Amino acid sequence: MTTKPRYPIESITYHDRTKVKGTYFHQKPLDLMFRTLNGRLQQEFQAEVRLVPEPDNPYDKHAVSVRWKDSVIGYLPAELCESYAQLRRVAASGYDASTTAGVWATDDWDGERKYHVWVTLPSPELLLPLNEPPADGFALLPVGGKVQVTKESDHSDYLTDFVPPEGEGQILVSLHCFEAGKTKKWTGVEVRLDGERIGELTKVSSEKFAPAIEHFNNRGLDLYCRAIIQGSSVAAEVVLCGAKAYELPESFLETKDTKPLNKLVDFQPDASDYPSVNRYDPKSSNERRNRLQNANTRTLTEQTAAYTSAKVAPSTWLPDDSPDTPAERDTSSKPDDSTLGCIGCGAILIVLLLIMIL
Repeated sequence: MTTKPRYPIESITYHDRTKVKGTYFHQKPLDLMFRTLNGRLQQEFQAEVRLVPEPDNPYDKHAVSVRWKDSVIGYLPAELCESYAQLRRVAASGYDASTTAGVWATDDWDGERKYHVWVTLPSPELLLPLNEPPADGFALLPVGGKVQVTKESDHSDYLTDFVPPEGEGQILVSLHCFEAGKTKKWTGVEVRLDGERIGELTKVSSEKFAPAIEHFNNRGLDLYCRAIIQGSSVAAEVVLCGAKAYELPESFLETKDTKPLNKLVDFQPDASDYPSVNRYDPKSSNERRNRLQNANTRTLTEQTAAYTSAKVAPSTWLPDDSPDTPAERDTSSKPDDSTLGCIGCGAILIVLLLIMIL
């Protein structure tokens, strides 16, 4: 399998972090990630990961795998996957949705390494822009703090057509400088949606964006920004979510990437209508089975010793998220309730015998 071109997914509301499930079953790629990125124990490090829908997954057709260098390191929680079905639009367009993962590694009492992974994931309604990026070259501001656009009410007839049924969505807007002020002139910033004016920024806010706009205009590029549109069929407002000029790193100001966001295939309300892109990796399923089998075949003596020495609680004999893996739910390899009951009774008897002997 080869990694596809990336389509960046950005969180524009902050604190949008989702715990990845099933990391226990994908130890090898996580170990490689840890070494490659110089990870340290009990210190979070970040990595770019891809969110890959697996419509051909035999255990869950809604499954979305989380991948690093095209190796599965876990899955989005099963209860969320259907809400993020529009990731199939990205896949149908020939891209992998990319986002940032935070990884936390620890060593268990028995020396086994455990990984906890979170991915940045916006709410479903803010996942993808409602409008398309321009065909020509442009620059796209990094995500930043929220800035209110003013005078949207003058353009409500145009804006309300973009408000989605959910009442909130992400849009791409362009920023343009203009001469403002009647007596004392100053540089204002006009906000446009698909080439149409939808409002402007206040004088204070304009001063924070104008230098970046002029910088990219001098390079022959329009400057775009992610924004949130909220409203109804009668009114709407727009909030910018872009970094100010003084927050921009030099690497961004000098970037040669003039296509930071690509056009996607036409939107389909029913994600199953997108052409299916099969990406399920059977090797990841085999690794899961092997890991679970190893966990289930620990001897009763080892489990009892762990319990009596109080080094580990009985609940950690099996990995925390092993029953909750959102894809590949192969229950045939899990112990049933009767098996667990027998193990528990056996453990109690052994403990009693040890007490009597002592």
